[in-house]
Amino acid sequence: MKAMNATALLLLSLAQDGTKPAQPRVSTLELDLELVTYGRLGGLAVDEEGTLFVSNFGPNVWSITPEGKVTEIAGDFVQASGNTIGPDGTLLQADFQRKAIYAIDPVSKESSPIVTDGLESPVGLVADEDWNLYVCDCNANAVLRVSPEGTVTTLASGALFACPNGITRDAEGNLFVVNFANDLLVKIDPQGQATSLLSVGTGGGNAHLALAGRELFVTKIKTNELFAVDLDEGAKPSARLVAGSGKAEIVDGDGIEASLKRPNGLAVDPTGKILYMNNIVGTWRDKTATKLSIRRIELP
Repeated sequence: MKAMNATALLLLSLAQDGTKPAQPRVSTLELDLELVTYGRLGGLAVDEEGTLFVSNFGPNVWSITPEGKVTEIAGDFVQASGNTIGPDGTLLQADFQRKAIYAIDPVSKESSPIVTDGLESPVGLVADEDWNLYVCDCNANAVLRVSPEGTVTTLASGALFACPNGITRDAEGNLFVVNFANDLLVKIDPQGQATSLLSVGTGGGNAHLALAGRELFVTKIKTNELFAVDLDEGAKPSARLVAGSGKAEIVDGDGIEASLKRPNGLAVDPTGKILYMNNIVGTWRDKTATKLSIRRIELP
């Protein structure tokens, strides 16, 4: 019989004595400045200091302190999509429309293109410690590798990919990718071998994902849900719903008692105990000005 980890034993004991298992706590971060968008959502990243970086799939990128102080660090993108933090703390930001990736210095607010060729529609990004960059190329149905010298190659592609959107990496160098056009979670080993792990929920719209400990968290933008996948379950883990009632609303609360609205970007803070997510306030793809909401999720 497989030995249970501490979390599993705790949940089992809680279930046996009738106590409700601990749930993630969803709240809304109070900001000192509205994040304006037009019915679109971009990526979200968190650096080692706990500063958030949020884009709006439009011209803007903001930095946000954990206390909610907002600073615009870029305003001239076309479709600022996925982003990540580089090994030196630089923000790496994709522009879907320009087919390019930029480096942004959060202090000077200066940005410069680092990849301008070989991309079709970049979204999710993740970098390793050697400055290799891994890119979800949605329309190409591929995951690309960009070398430190800027050479773009295809790491993985094929039938497992249907608009790959979100990507993250574990300590062993494995990549985990979710598709926007279906429910698949795909693992890519360091040699580039891609395998399907499982379907996360139903209804498509896997957006982004974040790794906290040995759990992957996945946002479902179409069904307004947050799922968790325990990687210690083995080769075929299962996904469980951990937050989101399914209603497209901004309602704080515990677990599925809370409501999410078009959850998209997702990142974990340096403690590994808090997730941040961007939601939308207003109508999806509304042509008039709407705003982004930043949700804070305390993990049990």
